[in-house]
Amino acid sequence: MRPLPKAGHEKALFISSCSQRISGNYVHEIVKKNAALAGITRNVYPHKLRITNITHMAEVGLSISEIQAQSGHLDTKTLIGYIQHTASRIRKGYDRTFNDLDDTHIGSPRGNPLVNSGNLGKERYRKIAFRKYLDGGIDNRTLHSIFTNLDNEKNQRKQNKVVDLAYQ
Repeated sequence: MRPLPKAGHEKALFISSCSQRISGNYVHEIVKKNAALAGITRNVYPHKLRITNITHMAEVGLSISEIQAQSGHLDTKTLIGYIQHTASRIRKGYDRTFNDLDDTHIGSPRGNPLVNSGNLGKERYRKIAFRKYLDGGIDNRTLHSIFTNLDNEKNQRKQNKVVDLAYQ
């Protein structure tokens, strides 16, 4: 049963047995204590749970935009940095996800195929780029550059739509 919070702590989601908002240190202690009880000897901290959640979403094949929506990250660069991967687990998940992609249709005669995406869509290029990153075909810097280009083009189109709607 939730105790009644003291004055000034009414908006707290979690309150202690002392009827006060729990502190970050208290959460840290709970995570460390439960990790020790579970036999986990590695360094564990609350933010590790967020990193693990994002990693698991990537492992089962969620797209970057789906992970981004769930985690609340606005910047894909930061999001990619959270993903911790072991080659075998990630490879299994992405082999299942990408087994139907045909890389022979990626090219575009108008320049960079990742910017001029045509009918394939931004999300498909994100997946292809991410797969190439996991396969070791591109490095982290290139992956960030691709995502930045895709995001910039998307933002530019949104801005143009706002202007176009104003004149209708």
